[in-house]
Amino acid sequence: MMYWQVYLHKAVLSAETLLVRILERAVQLTQSGTPVFASSALGPFLQHTPTARDFETDPQWLDRFLRLDDADLLGAIKEWTQHADPVLSELSQRLIDRRLFRIRFLNEPLTDAQRHRALDALAALQNCSREDAHYFLLEGVSSNIPYKSDADQIHLLQKDGSLVCLSQAAEILNAEVLNRRITRHFVCWPKEYSAESLYL
Repeated sequence: MMYWQVYLHKAVLSAETLLVRILERAVQLTQSGTPVFASSALGPFLQHTPTARDFETDPQWLDRFLRLDDADLLGAIKEWTQHADPVLSELSQRLIDRRLFRIRFLNEPLTDAQRHRALDALAALQNCSREDAHYFLLEGVSSNIPYKSDADQIHLLQKDGSLVCLSQAAEILNAEVLNRRITRHFVCWPKEYSAESLYL
């Protein structure tokens, strides 16, 4: 439960999804020949997207990965706030300024029709191409099992001093519900636009 409230909190999901889009844009620009600032540790990951096989066959990829840390990412993102590419600079500025996207949890993922309408609306609002608009419509899914009864047990202290395993305390908590995987689809977009303006 606490895991969901902390690590799958709306702000965390929005920031993580935004970070992924920033890196996707930086990779896209770099691989299409547009110079993008990067440290010596980050640069190779923008120029080439290594696969698991690359890590297995070329030990340099693991060495590069081990040299990469949050300072490389934060330094690059700060530089990217001034990049000539309007998408990269705006996304980077939003993350640095903590102007995260609005997030809405959904029962089902967006339909193709909903996505197309939202992208068309975002392209008009952002004054960008439909291709670039997808960087401002972030979709994802978060999933968690609140309590795995087959893992380390959580015990509850009863009033009489005895300990009861959480999975056996059915009258206190529904263990069947706690063992069920919870999956939540979500969509994020710039806060300055209402859901209605994007037909969401």
